[in-house]
Amino acid sequence: MLTAYDRIVLQKPIPLSKQIENLASAYYAEYKVIGGNVGKKRIINDCRILACASLKGCQIIASDDSHMRESSKLVAARDRINARKGIGLPRIITYSRLKNIIGLSSA
Repeated sequence: MLTAYDRIVLQKPIPLSKQIENLASAYYAEYKVIGGNVGKKRIINDCRILACASLKGCQIIASDDSHMRESSKLVAARDRINARKGIGLPRIITYSRLKNIIGLSSA
């Protein structure tokens, strides 16, 4: 899996920029407006990941983090903000789904 991972992602970490942080904060603010009830400390990293992927033009985010995948309010907040800003919407999938997509599934 790591070899495939190295082939499909950047070879270096993406630094947390002001632009990513601002977009993540916008997601969180919209999340609260539409009734999200998870505290900022608990969900802001998910917001940052969504913001980073959106700004970098990623088509998918592979995550087994249930907050990110299952929080319809967080995804709705991301969708609303990105639509207003004309930013694409990366799809959120599980790691097992990613393995199937890139042909690493044992099944």
